[in-house]
Amino acid sequence: MQKQKRVRVRIKINTYKPEWDGVFVSWTRLYVNQHFWRVRRIYGSKEDAMQECALIFVKCRALYRNTVDNPKWFMSLYQTAVRNSWHDASISDTAIRENIVEYRSIEEIDTRIEDNNLGPIIAQLSSARHEVQDVLTLFANAPAELLNAIFSTKSKAALNRKLLRFAGINKTNNVDVLSALRENLSP
Repeated sequence: MQKQKRVRVRIKINTYKPEWDGVFVSWTRLYVNQHFWRVRRIYGSKEDAMQECALIFVKCRALYRNTVDNPKWFMSLYQTAVRNSWHDASISDTAIRENIVEYRSIEEIDTRIEDNNLGPIIAQLSSARHEVQDVLTLFANAPAELLNAIFSTKSKAALNRKLLRFAGINKTNNVDVLSALRENLSP
């Protein structure tokens, strides 16, 4: 009996070679217009965001050049890559926004107080208990109606409970926030 020969046949797969025009540019423009607010501080302008998406397109085309044979498949891969990239950029953008807000709040404090020597106060408050910091944040950000409702209480114990509740502090710690505030804010 004769031994069978194995024959290796190379089948050429008809791969898809996408171009940066038409559908890709249209989808990208819509996506940038809809989601640019999430990454504004990272990319700067919509044109720069479009260029970033074009770069992602080139990377996807290079990465999947021998495997993708369908335009829908490539479009799905490209959209996923753009969404993932923008998600990562939006996380960085959020961190930048939080730093800007924190910086602005310190500037506002500086302009409202005539004596601009706030270093010792800020140092003392940054070393205070986190409950005190939470209550001071509540004071800084709460509307006047809420503060009126909190301070309309006559009893110190009831005022302490309200401060703990509105600041979102766990009551099981038995923290006397009023005494801690007095301790940290007294000269």
